[in-house]
Parts: sequence; structure tokens; C-alpha cells
Amino acid sequence: MALIPKFTISNSCNWDSLIHTQVTGVYDADNNPGGYGDPNTGADAIDITSLEIFNLTDDVTYDAIGTIAVSADTLATTVTLAELTVDGVEVFTDHITDGVYEFVWTVGIDRSPTSYNYTVRKLFLPELCGLLAQKQIAITTCKCKSDYVNKWLYGFALVKSLEGSAICGDLTAFQEDYDEVYNYLTNLKCGC
Repeated sequence: MALIPKFTISNSCNWDSLIHTQVTGVYDADNNPGGYGDPNTGADAIDITSLEIFNLTDDVTYDAIGTIAVSADTLATTVTLAELTVDGVEVFTDHITDGVYEFVWTVGIDRSPTSYNYTVRKLFLPELCGLLAQKQIAITTCKCKSDYVNKWLYGFALVKSLEGSAICGDLTAFQEDYDEVYNYLTNLKCGC
């Protein structure tokens, strides 16, 4: 087995940057045959040549929203919003928008074939989570004891259920579910 680089992607707390982390790990014949170390030592030198980001929920098409040159020197690299551009124009002004994104790392490898792509699909919901948090504040500020608490918990469960459908499911169905959850939370009112 040859070296197979692996990555994860996460967001900063205020959604103004992304953090991609190399998680290739150490070679283990049973659990991680593509990791660093014998027999992969020296056989494969890697160089991450690009990270492409696609927004899959805009018209359910693969719209490229950025290409960032990155380095394999560090395990975690922060990508700021200013680096996410299309034809030199910044895509986001202050935070990443809600949606399903696909991240494709292109890795140059010192063997044949000479490149390798690693893909991760990730759901980001800063707007929906912010709306959920606003509705939760009503519970704590007015000590709401009505059925609002149960309705909020239902809304929370709906948001959590979007995670699985976005990553594994049909993007058209996800968009319909997203709209339904957004409308539910927008119309949720405290009865106090």
C-alpha cells in the first residue's frame, strides 16, 4: 500500500475562516495502511498543490468557490475568507454561508500516478445555528414554561437531522429540508 494522505475540515467559532487538518496518521498494517512510516517511508513524498472548494447547494451544481495553494508542512492550516475568491473577487464578506461544501485536496505524490485527490463533504450552518441560538435565548431570558421549550427542542432535532442528510443524502431533498427547518425556526415564537 502507498501513502494516502487524509484531511478534515472545520470552521472557526465565528465562521470567518476554515481550518483544514492533515490526519493521515502513522502506518498500521491493519488500521491505516496508507499512513506515514514503513513501508511507506521514503517511497512517497507529498506536496499539497491545491485545495478546491465547491458549494454544492447553490442550484445543486458544482460551483467552484475557491482554489487555495497550501503546504504539507503543517498539520492544520487556516484558510481566511479573503482567500476564497472567484476570478479574484472575494466570495464571502463576513462569514461562510449555509450550505453543503465539498473540499478536494490535490496532492502531488512521488510515485505513479503523480497526483491524488482526497474529497470531504461538509455541512456548514452558521445562519441556521445563529437562528436556533436566538430562539434559545428566549427560553433563558423569560424563563418560558410554555410548549415553546418543546418546540425549540424539536427545532434543534431538525437542525441535527440535516447533518446526515446533507452529507449522505440527496442535495435536492436536503435543500427542501433546509427550507422547512429555516421556516420553522423563523416562525417559532415564545408564548410569554
